Amino acid sequence: MSKRQGSVRETLLALFEAENNRDWKTYKRYLSTHVEWVSFEPPKKKVVRGISSYLNAMKRAYRGNRSRFTVETIAADEERQVAMAELYFDGRRSVDVFEFKNGLIHREREYFDDTYWRRSLGLDRRGSH
Repeated sequence: MSKRQGSVRETLLALFEAENNRDWKTYKRYLSTHVEWVSFEPPKKKVVRGISSYLNAMKRAYRGNRSRFTVETIAADEERQVAMAELYFDGRRSVDVFEFKNGLIHREREYFDDTYWRRSLGLDRRGSH
């Protein structure tokens, strides 16, 4: 799994397309064997390591949900092999940072906004910053 897949931006867009289509076979092609996913989803942090655990976490997250996310922004640094994407899904926004090795995703850090959980706890204060 070390062959070059294309530019960081192209790889990320292809990964997102496969994720939205729940095409896990294609999705897997873009992941390093030792991929790590760190999700900072208030109020907890979750860490998943290894391609099998990563794929299983994705499948669980989408089980019974046919919603698709939209990509609001992508910024990529081809030289450093890093990309950032701002995503919107089911009323939630996240910013994800992807690190690549040999053209494959090696690490993802996912940061969720706190709107969803604050609203669910009745703490949403519209107009406050």
